[in-house]
Amino acid sequence: MKKIFIILSLFALTNCQNVPKMMETWMGHDKTKLIMSWGPPDSTFAFSEKITIYSWDGIMSNAYGQSGKVCDMNFYINNETNVIVNYQTGCGIQPIM
Repeated sequence: MKKIFIILSLFALTNCQNVPKMMETWMGHDKTKLIMSWGPPDSTFAFSEKITIYSWDGIMSNAYGQSGKVCDMNFYINNETNVIVNYQTGCGIQPIM
């Protein structure tokens, strides 16, 4: 989770629109490389017999270190090849505490 927080903190300095661009770079890669880079997913879901969704919950912070945006980052993994075949992200705003 610490790695994903750092990654998202960097993207938060520009805006949430960069998250899909970053996720796009993982298309076609093996899930093991993703997990080695991001750490274990926060959750996994069986989407179908052939696809499992690996999900990370990221909290973005602004330049002052205040947390405010939450981005769910989901990668769709082919169970037979262990390759990333799709991704989805959703960023929402939560109050800064």
